[in-house]
Amino acid sequence: MGQPTSRSEPTAETVHAWRLLMTVVARSLHVSVGLVTRVVGDGELEYAAPSTNPENPYTPGELIALEAGVLCEQVITRRSELAVCDSRTQAEWADNPDARTGLLAYLGFPVFWPDGAIFGTICVLDRQPRDFTGAERALLLSARDLIHDSLGAMDASPESVSVVPAAAAGDSPSMGLWDHDPRTGTVRLSPLVHALYAELCGGSVETLAQWLNCFPRKYAEEWASRLHTLVTGEHRTASIGMLLPDGAGPRMVRIVGRGLRDADGEVMAVVGVHTVHDVDAGPEAGRRTDGITALLDGRGRVVQADPRLDELFASASSRELLSARLADAVIGHDLSEAVRRVRRGAAEVEHLVLEPVLGQSPYLASLTQVAAEGSRPRLRLRLLSEHPASPETHSHLDREPVTGLPTRRQLEGRLRAWWDEEAGYPGRVMLALVDVTNIRTIAREDGLSAADDVLGALADRLSGTGHFVATLGYGYLALLAQLHESVSITSFQEAVQEQARPVPCADVVEPIIEVSWTEVRDGADSRPDALLDRAAEALAHGVTDEGEDPRTPRLTERQREVAQLVAVGLSNKEIAEHLVIAVRTVEGHLDAIRERLDVRNRAQLVAFVLTHPAVCGTPQEWGEPRRLPERVGR
Repeated sequence: MGQPTSRSEPTAETVHAWRLLMTVVARSLHVSVGLVTRVVGDGELEYAAPSTNPENPYTPGELIALEAGVLCEQVITRRSELAVCDSRTQAEWADNPDARTGLLAYLGFPVFWPDGAIFGTICVLDRQPRDFTGAERALLLSARDLIHDSLGAMDASPESVSVVPAAAAGDSPSMGLWDHDPRTGTVRLSPLVHALYAELCGGSVETLAQWLNCFPRKYAEEWASRLHTLVTGEHRTASIGMLLPDGAGPRMVRIVGRGLRDADGEVMAVVGVHTVHDVDAGPEAGRRTDGITALLDGRGRVVQADPRLDELFASASSRELLSARLADAVIGHDLSEAVRRVRRGAAEVEHLVLEPVLGQSPYLASLTQVAAEGSRPRLRLRLLSEHPASPETHSHLDREPVTGLPTRRQLEGRLRAWWDEEAGYPGRVMLALVDVTNIRTIAREDGLSAADDVLGALADRLSGTGHFVATLGYGYLALLAQLHESVSITSFQEAVQEQARPVPCADVVEPIIEVSWTEVRDGADSRPDALLDRAAEALAHGVTDEGEDPRTPRLTERQREVAQLVAVGLSNKEIAEHLVIAVRTVEGHLDAIRERLDVRNRAQLVAFVLTHPAVCGTPQEWGEPRRLPERVGR
């Protein structure tokens, strides 16, 4: 249960910031205590950051045994949420240490290091019995997001500080904090951040309007728009990267913010972190060919690209998709206009700020002209700032930008940590595969942003289970769980299935989500690399039950119904009316069916259905009234 000894210790400043954050949470939820705990040593739990309100009985740094009967122990052991309305009414919790201090109600979630290892818990406790609402759970999870952000920064740089309100902490040499009160329009900037903008603007910065006036206009409008989505609650997180002028050379700035909600679900504040660092953006830097680069044609489309760029932008090695994502990622500029300026010689080098999908990390890039291939012009795009030397040594390439989830490499690393050459895996290990089968249809019909939103929402829901969630590709997610002996496989499957249900979205293609399961057993074919290869194969060909031929494609029950109705001659509109679904949903099912069965058109689909009874059954089996309307079979 203990974390690796190589972890960076939270600084006193970070712990102080966490304490003030938990005080805000405790006051917002009207509870007696807000608390962040940490697993330390061998079998001990530290009260790392208790709230500062007077009702709190805990002292920072206080240690207790991590043993059965401790509420946080169950959260840590099961890596899942625990809610207790009144510990006096439940025998297993009647004598827990918190109850002895008069704290009866409890709500807690596990807190993780960036690689998925357990850090501890975040929880609230109250002296009165209470049922915690969905909004209250959401607020505590929002606070957990901020703790996760600061752990990620701390794991990457011991100098980093937590993402909490500006008054809560000071600065590191490259990082500061800020917050915004949407009710008053005020902004608070920690000393380093305030000094930067006071120098740019020539005066104090105390309101949002004053802060935005310090930005170059092309960035000010963009940041104001993104910030508005936090205030309205449309988005949970927003960020921006920008290039600020400076006499000694340009500086790269990144601003990240999150909305903090009250118990009613209203955004009461936006809090965030601000980083700044110098970059080498001169012409010579732009002409270098090392690092992460891409070759563009005269219209700004990708011709060649470093594989790490594909991974960074989740483009699945598709030049068309990478071109679209690069164009969308440019902040404050138009990529095609920058290409034209360089081609005409109006600029020897153009500098662009690129932001991968969902703003996971901004990059400064240079755009320069290179020798043409025959009559075709070519330009080189090169990342100048924060670019990794190799994907093995930089953790942010281990996070897929769309969902923010770990990649296959980290999932395999987790399996390797559990797997022993002789003993196999400890206990019961389950691998759930979640496939959004029509994600490319959503991207084509409703745009990449809509598709990314679907995946982001699904990732959030699955991460809420407390298990390790990773991505195996665009639209493919995996959930890895080591089940406690008290948790049945059935209950685990039901919990994941509940979180993997489609997220309802109006006027867009409905996501089609499939979940399959593998109980990881000992044996040569359960080595981490072999296991994930089989998982990828299953996703590619349709998941099969044990004993079935894995080369046989498999459809979901709804896809089977759609395929059968196509085979008997119904149009998409008639299928939609019969199944009581939208026409666009039928089209999404057909796209997924064609991809899975490797057929190109309706005629090929009909031929496949009629000649492969193992996939769709025989026509004699389709004749149930619940499936076919009266006109079928005339």
